[in-house]
Amino acid sequence: MATQDWASAVATYRKLVEADPKDGKSWHMLGYSLHATGDLDAAIEVHVKATEFPAVAPIASYNVACVHALKGRSEEALTWLEKAAALGFTGAAHIANDPDMDALRDLPRFKRALQRIEQNTGDSPALQVFTVSTDRKLSRFVLFGGGGSAGGASIAYGQPNWSPKYDELAQSAKFENRRWRFGKDEWTTLDASVPMTIGSTKVDAGVWYLTLERRGEEFVLAILDPAAVHENTIDPFVAHLTTGGKEVVLEHRRSDEVVGALTIELQGDRNSSGRGSLEVAFGPHRLSAPVQLHISKPAKAEKTEKTGKK
Repeated sequence: MATQDWASAVATYRKLVEADPKDGKSWHMLGYSLHATGDLDAAIEVHVKATEFPAVAPIASYNVACVHALKGRSEEALTWLEKAAALGFTGAAHIANDPDMDALRDLPRFKRALQRIEQNTGDSPALQVFTVSTDRKLSRFVLFGGGGSAGGASIAYGQPNWSPKYDELAQSAKFENRRWRFGKDEWTTLDASVPMTIGSTKVDAGVWYLTLERRGEEFVLAILDPAAVHENTIDPFVAHLTTGGKEVVLEHRRSDEVVGALTIELQGDRNSSGRGSLEVAFGPHRLSAPVQLHISKPAKAEKTEKTGKK
């Protein structure tokens, strides 16, 4: 789904199921897309439809359970979770980190269903394949002079669209002290060619993964070593499983202007070499921190002795 948000995905999969009503995978993805937009009433109808197709019936049944759980209908949620288990659903690891299931975790029926799903998984879990192609935004702060670059930094990120539900999530207790994927679809990356300081935190030259977390009234940026993340096979979908790294407390304020999609910028101060700021805008929220690039002597392109050409 190149460059599309979930609303666009809904339109795409509606066309696919209209063209081929027997396309079970498209029914599943239509339900998933509706679910992601927050339209749970429409999503559950499509999830139930998807359970008619054996190839996707296990996960579709689980998705029905998720909607019932989110709606506070525990009995219906447990019934559908048990159906998913009976159909061979193998998503025990996903369930462990899925907030949709939080309201059920202490219930005996949930624990029994989860045990059955763990048995389905066994030593060789079935793997589901997901693919996505998406645009990335890039903000770059670089210094040139003396015939070359004295250093720079860039941030690349996916750009989710703002929804008022994010305000509710940000204030929810379940999202406090929990790292979030700082963007969309993939890790947000910081690529620094020279050492830099963000806030009062020193960051070595290199490539880093970024997450965001709310702690009380503070928003905290975590700067993670990709090698440590990869060692534990942590996907950005479960960014909350990351630990360690360096942290920066960002200044937070609200604005009357609502920005429709996440914007992350590295801005340079034209009057002060290497100084700038990190600026984040999402809906009415604004986050910021001062930035300092610790510049080096500009690297110049070598010239040949004979021709003087590069």
